[in-house]
Amino acid sequence: RWCWFSDEDAQTLERQEAYSEALSRALDSGDGLSVTLQAIGDAHNGQMLGFSSSVAWDHAGEVWEGAALFELVQKSGHSARLSAEGMRASVRAVGEARARGADTGQLWLSVQPEHATLENFQQSLDELCKRYDVPAGAITVSVEAKAFLGRASEAVEATFLALHAAGYRVAMDAFGAVAASPLTLQRLSIHAVRLDEALTAPLQDVDACDSVVRAQVSMARALGIELLATGVASPEHAARLADLGCVALQGPVLSQPVEPENLLPH
Repeated sequence: RWCWFSDEDAQTLERQEAYSEALSRALDSGDGLSVTLQAIGDAHNGQMLGFSSSVAWDHAGEVWEGAALFELVQKSGHSARLSAEGMRASVRAVGEARARGADTGQLWLSVQPEHATLENFQQSLDELCKRYDVPAGAITVSVEAKAFLGRASEAVEATFLALHAAGYRVAMDAFGAVAASPLTLQRLSIHAVRLDEALTAPLQDVDACDSVVRAQVSMARALGIELLATGVASPEHAARLADLGCVALQGPVLSQPVEPENLLPH
């Protein structure tokens, strides 16, 4: 059976293959990869509670980060490798900042399901925490809520139960974007959830309906789960989310992402 590509399709495929090969080399060497930390603050007083980390890749002057980088690694099959590199760099950065006397609070590690379900995932995290002197209780490991609905859900759940037993905090990202079973949240003793920005962003408009966020907050509260709102853009936006019951906030209203070496001592 023949499959015909237009010249444009062929060029797109060639670019993807080139990016995939370049990213694979970067993951082998670490060249061009960097990690930044985004502050997480108390919803009521702004006190810093910790940081979440994100990885960026600088390739030939073009910086890939966030959703664009995630899409690239999904297409190239490097999701688990990039997630592992992000975890390694993040724990190292926080450990080095703590050694300088910086108060890093909780490190929120968002990992990919393909990484979290590897047999040696917890062992690797344990070794990193030991090497950089970061206690397990200072690490929150999170995956997107949809990971608990897919084919790998049982393996993800097994990882989370083991992490919880070892003293790590466990959490869900993109909470509210897909249905999350209260039974799953309770069974896994989830400590925290991070609301999907698609839910929080519209609430910058004072007239926007907040019923969906109220429903998510109500369920989280009933289960004793902390609720983090992301993408918080202004003091008014922060106040509204705090009034709705979010206990922690993240976004431009607190700070822009910072390089780990710029974290200050106590």
